[in-house]
Amino acid sequence: MADSFQTEIVVEPRMEQSASLLTTTSDALLATGAWNTDHLAYAELCRRDRGMEFRTVLRITHNTDDAVDIVQDSWMRGFLHIGTFDGRSEFSPG
Repeated sequence: MADSFQTEIVVEPRMEQSASLLTTTSDALLATGAWNTDHLAYAELCRRDRGMEFRTVLRITHNTDDAVDIVQDSWMRGFLHIGTFDGRSEFSPG
């Protein structure tokens, strides 16, 4: 179940090269980009940690649908409040 959880990120064709560069960028640089409203940087941060986040929430809820909703809600809240991230801590939970 947890392995089948997928998040799709739609990337316009002209941004494919930028998206591939993001996979080799550090979390700190991605967090800075996300703080500066770079949507692709934030999407990459979410993509990197989606499995761990989903498994953690699934262990708590014991319900796949609820876990998917909670993880998605947490990503949305994180994006809305990215401006308060001050860089003193790790962006990712792991």
